[in-house]
Amino acid sequence: IDGDGSFQMNLQELATVAANRIPVKVFILNNGFLGMVRQWEDMFNQGHHYETCLTRTADCDPACIDSRECRTPNPNYLNLGQVFPGIETVRITRPDEIQAGIERALAYPGPCVVDVWVERTEDVRPMIPPGGSLADLIHDLE
Repeated sequence: IDGDGSFQMNLQELATVAANRIPVKVFILNNGFLGMVRQWEDMFNQGHHYETCLTRTADCDPACIDSRECRTPNPNYLNLGQVFPGIETVRITRPDEIQAGIERALAYPGPCVVDVWVERTEDVRPMIPPGGSLADLIHDLE
């Protein structure tokens, strides 16, 4: 289970997975952002976002600093099966697709990547504030 930003940093490992037919199931929690960085920007930088949007394309408005409504898959994880033959891909965009998507992934005998779209503004807690330590954990916004 991985976030989309984190997954992109290790995407090349799918070459090994495909070549060796390792039957791993990867679930990407995809909010279209470098989520932890965006969360910090919201909490500690007055919501100013700097290159944290992962859905940005060449067609996007260069002045866009808040792409919360944009949902262009970039990269499109459904295409990974073409790039890495033998890898099945599944996309889940709504809660009513979760059960079927998980069952499809688990039923596939080889490797499978499941692109699970989550709310773009979903935050992760607990978190450590900039310059903080474990003693400074933030559990919620209140």
